[in-house]
Amino acid sequence: MAPAFNDDALILRTQNLKETDRIIIMLTREHGMIHAVAKGVRKPNSKFGARLEPFMHSSLALNTGRGSLYTVTQAVTVHPYSSAIVADYARFGCAALMAELAEKLCTDSPLEDTHPHFGLLHGAMAALARGEHVPQRILASYMMRALALAGWQMVSESCTVCGRNLLDDSRGAFHTAGVYGEFGLLCADHAAGVEVPLVRLPASRLCLLLALLRGDWAAVDPAVPAECAKLLDLVLTTTQNLLEAPLKTALTLESEA
Repeated sequence: MAPAFNDDALILRTQNLKETDRIIIMLTREHGMIHAVAKGVRKPNSKFGARLEPFMHSSLALNTGRGSLYTVTQAVTVHPYSSAIVADYARFGCAALMAELAEKLCTDSPLEDTHPHFGLLHGAMAALARGEHVPQRILASYMMRALALAGWQMVSESCTVCGRNLLDDSRGAFHTAGVYGEFGLLCADHAAGVEVPLVRLPASRLCLLLALLRGDWAAVDPAVPAECAKLLDLVLTTTQNLLEAPLKTALTLESEA
């Protein structure tokens, strides 16, 4: 990696450092996850303090610093997503959870694996900022697609064991949402032999989950809020079980009305 470079970045979170500095945790387009120091950014006359707030999409110039920390030398706003997101509590809660999940999935990942995560997160943040869909549904879709990029596709049309088409089965599907480290769907026959608790998914609910995974907003937008709320709970539970760690920002998430 060159001593100095330019890259687009999505700001995930920040940490105060000393009296006037901050550490910026970001997902970049070409260099993956980066931690960088922004010196003097907390001063009232800082030239680029607002450009390094969480959820901003900025173009940055960075230099290598000490150890694994870089130094931000220049910041230019590309898309000011932060102002629209933080003005609405539901959007803010969803964006914070997206940022936390992106950091967990992309930290220590090969660069080639982080490239699609940048595009996915960028699209989700843009949709949140523009108010294109219900924030919690954008979050559920993002989480399912981010997990799929990491190799954990949460749902499909087929039974994980036998490959039976679950959309044609009137008995519905059964999801391993409550099982640590596992994911998948079972048909009724194979679910009968499983001792751990399973979540039953009627065909209509499975179709909605598949629509969230595919980003089929024509199917997602008209859905009943109570149904979407149940599916977000399932997605959150499965995600945390797969990560084998809680997502801290999930505690502040506002339920869909």
